[in-house]
Amino acid sequence: METPSEWRAGWRTVLGGSVAMGTSYGLLIMTSGLFIEPMQRELGWSRTTLTLLPIISVISAFMLPVFGCVIDRIGARSVGIGGLIGLASGYCALILLPLNLAILYAIVTFIGLVAAASGPMPWTRGVAGWFKAHRGMALGLSLCGTSIISALMMPILAAILVGHNWRWGYAALMGAVVMAGLPAALLLFRERPANMEQPVDGARKVGFLEILKVPQFWLLSGCFAFVSVPIGGFVVHMVPILTSKGLSTTDAAAAASGFSLAIAFGRIVGGFLLDRIWPPLVAATCFLLPIVGTVVIGAMIDSTHNGLMIALTAAILLGFAQGAEVDFIAFFAARYFPYAAYARTYGLLSMTTYIVSAGGALGFSMIYDRNGDYGLAIEISAICYLLGGLLILGLDHIPVSPPSRARQSVRSRGAKFAGQRISN
Repeated sequence: METPSEWRAGWRTVLGGSVAMGTSYGLLIMTSGLFIEPMQRELGWSRTTLTLLPIISVISAFMLPVFGCVIDRIGARSVGIGGLIGLASGYCALILLPLNLAILYAIVTFIGLVAAASGPMPWTRGVAGWFKAHRGMALGLSLCGTSIISALMMPILAAILVGHNWRWGYAALMGAVVMAGLPAALLLFRERPANMEQPVDGARKVGFLEILKVPQFWLLSGCFAFVSVPIGGFVVHMVPILTSKGLSTTDAAAAASGFSLAIAFGRIVGGFLLDRIWPPLVAATCFLLPIVGTVVIGAMIDSTHNGLMIALTAAILLGFAQGAEVDFIAFFAARYFPYAAYARTYGLLSMTTYIVSAGGALGFSMIYDRNGDYGLAIEISAICYLLGGLLILGLDHIPVSPPSRARQSVRSRGAKFAGQRISN
């Protein structure tokens, strides 16, 4: 399929996937930090207790390979729509049910179970099937829906949380799913028919063990694990970091909106460059750039001048890596592994990032509860960005071991594990 016909055939799936993804689990990730202080004031629980995203992320992480198997067999659209319905149901429970710790964690557990089905995995699989020459750009555009919608929702949620109960904030998130996400998935999102036949024949023959035997899988997992520590921490704690140093909730939400827009920018620019420049170099650059952001936000923390512009600058630099990371997972899963096993590969790689991101968010909370500030967490973040950025440069330089029978079965389905582009 040539480039013009790719876009003519696939633009609806890119748009539908972008809107559906933008109202799904990613929106909850991006806005979860806004709920910590309002819930803490009303319920009287610690920030560690109310940092709910790690629980959701860990549960969702273990569900990713499960839903990956289902998607590779029956397709992405029905799984994604079911995930959106389940997520809206979880929001409804948070709105209506009286809360104690047991009920709260039961609802959070349910959201974690359905989050994997509504997240990027089904939507990026559908998009990847329509594109080859401009796959990076198509994935970047579809993934930026989360950041654009988050940027729009941040000030709305901030105003709701200042003037009303935090439950109204979850009502707004539920409304976004019902009024935008589900219609987009139902009306626009379609998988490429030629690729819908591949999961039935090929997915059963390319199993988890074959994927785990590929050296690039482990290097990618290590790289994404390092950068997920600060990404998980900053996503949840960006607003609390800023408000703890004198910014109002409104100004902190404005900086968080800049964080979300930087994620969109990172995904679009990263996707554009992935199609034109050596992909590991693009990934390394995107992961090293946020080190500057940690320096800026660290200086702001130690400064008496906590201006909005300083906070916005730091948020933009940090958001760039957050946006690029999900794009890279989708791109490299499609680059090094066959399409018939895309969802399984994506699920395994994302399982690592979800778990480590959860640990990063929880670690930020524990550091704050112990020290009363986030200084140590920011220093650790800079080190993790450095290690992740350097590690991914070795992606195409891993010695290829003699092909095993399992490795040959993967290669026979069109994957070229030495860094060459797959022809789907």
